Amino acid sequence: MPLKIAMYNHKGGVGKTTDSLILGYGMLNKGKKVLLIDLDAQQYLSLSLLDTQSLDTTDTTFELAKRQEKIPPKEVKVKLLNGEESSIFVLPTTEQDTVKMIRGEYPQTDPFALRDVIDQYNEFDVIIMDLPPQVTPSMWWGLFAAEYVVIPITASEFSQYGAYVYAKEVLPRLTRSTKVRTLGFLLGNVIVRNTEKLISEVRKDLQEYMGNVVVMYPELRKYIYKDVVFSTVIHQTAELRFAIRGRDAYPPVFETLRVSNYPPTVKLREATTSVANEVEKRTSNFISLGD
Repeated sequence: MPLKIAMYNHKGGVGKTTDSLILGYGMLNKGKKVLLIDLDAQQYLSLSLLDTQSLDTTDTTFELAKRQEKIPPKEVKVKLLNGEESSIFVLPTTEQDTVKMIRGEYPQTDPFALRDVIDQYNEFDVIIMDLPPQVTPSMWWGLFAAEYVVIPITASEFSQYGAYVYAKEVLPRLTRSTKVRTLGFLLGNVIVRNTEKLISEVRKDLQEYMGNVVVMYPELRKYIYKDVVFSTVIHQTAELRFAIRGRDAYPPVFETLRVSNYPPTVKLREATTSVANEVEKRTSNFISLGD
């Protein structure tokens, strides 16, 4: 069965889509077959890799939740870091999904709408789901279908507040019905030079907060990875912002990562490998706060 990971934070603008792309590309470079699932009606992941104007509006992730039958994902040709050609696969959203959701055409109250049908994509090694920041049906679909959750954060208090909402409000409900485990907080949009000091400060704050959460909800200990903040840092690079919606023979977002000599992008390229390694390590040997 594939490894199923949800990228989620209650706060928008923290890098969920970027982190989904970085982790997916990192796993692809490790030889994994990767499926990216866009569950955010803002379409940022879909826009990064596909010409969404030409997409069939009946072949989307939202339709998957409605029809409960496998929809062929879109194949996107990419070049790996070593220059070899490969493919990453995408289940997109389109702007029509928002309209249909408002009309009540998609499951509104079933958080398990994606769980069983996603298991049909067993030809993949890794499935990464990019979730919306809002409390929406598709947010719950992704969380209830996942095995693991990664919470992208920035150094801002607003971002960390979103992480607190997840820990205090979302996670208790989630673990009552599933065995979804939290891999940790992934710090992104970093522009400071002294990342070690920043990580130390963020880790201290989140470790203290998560300690308070598990005092309130001791049953959560076994669902949260012991080292609550990833060692890998996702650096900010202006180049990637300009590449995120480009169109070319290969997705510009991955080509920029592959060939750029711009120092912040070079750091991000290094993070592509390290975050994939760290996720693989944490999932293969999950050490919880209760261990």
